[in-house]
Amino acid sequence: MPARDIAVGQMQRDDLDALLDADGGEWWQRSRDVWQHRLDAQDRGMMHLALARSDGTISGYGYLNFESLYPFFRNQRIPEIGDLRVAEHFRGQGVATKIMRYLESFARAAGAREIGLAVGLYADYGAAQRLYVRLGYAPDGHGVTSHHKAVAGGETVRVDDDLVLWLIKPQTAVKD
Repeated sequence: MPARDIAVGQMQRDDLDALLDADGGEWWQRSRDVWQHRLDAQDRGMMHLALARSDGTISGYGYLNFESLYPFFRNQRIPEIGDLRVAEHFRGQGVATKIMRYLESFARAAGAREIGLAVGLYADYGAAQRLYVRLGYAPDGHGVTSHHKAVAGGETVRVDDDLVLWLIKPQTAVKD
């Protein structure tokens, strides 16, 4: 049954236990240390954490990183959307789109001219690939990277979660 009400807002420290306990599925980030680090980065203004609730139940999360590890984004001061996750039983209900729109709006309010993200290249990322294209993201023109380093033509790399294509969306294409 589709969620009747999807609300997205900034994650707070007092949301942490509920997030860690949420029934998100196999890929849900459950490391308290990872979340503590992200919350600390948010406190320093380096990151903004988004938390979605569907009918009051935690249904997804993502973040906006103002200090990307990807050199092109870092050098151009392009904030990076990352770790977008939707709990398995809330997928297909618009949660990811709501999180993306929220993070785009936050980036715009912070003065971002462009917004970027990375997406994996194998089939597990198919839904994300389609979502990002539908929302107006396009390749940044710098090819793929593995562990944030450019992959050259003819180079052999492992196809895993670290082999990604970087996408970008101009500010003029960002709408609420």
